[in-house]
Amino acid sequence: MIKRGMVSFFVIMISSILLSSCSEKPSPHDALQKYTKLWTNQQFEDMYAMLSKQAKQNISKEDFVNRYKKIYKDIEATNLSVKPLPAEEKKEDDKKEQIKLPFFRKNEHHCRPDPV
Repeated sequence: MIKRGMVSFFVIMISSILLSSCSEKPSPHDALQKYTKLWTNQQFEDMYAMLSKQAKQNISKEDFVNRYKKIYKDIEATNLSVKPLPAEEKKEDDKKEQIKLPFFRKNEHHCRPDPV
């Protein structure tokens, strides 16, 4: 249940980066690549900076960072790998507010044995 919620949360956050407020707006594919690199390196504050204004209205920086830290702690995530999957980049994508970009998430974690 937590994993499904996490994936949904991550997909929403990734799609919201497409509305980034940078002066030189990267393509959606470049933005996803940058976001996934930050995600892999657990640079949550920098990830938050890439969110759209609308996404930032829904979650504060402190809550966003704390949520990601808690998720990593609770699932004991290590060696997270997030890779954009090949997608056909279209010129009209740059004009859209949101597009869907597929990605693959791999996580290695340690399982604790049940207490005896």
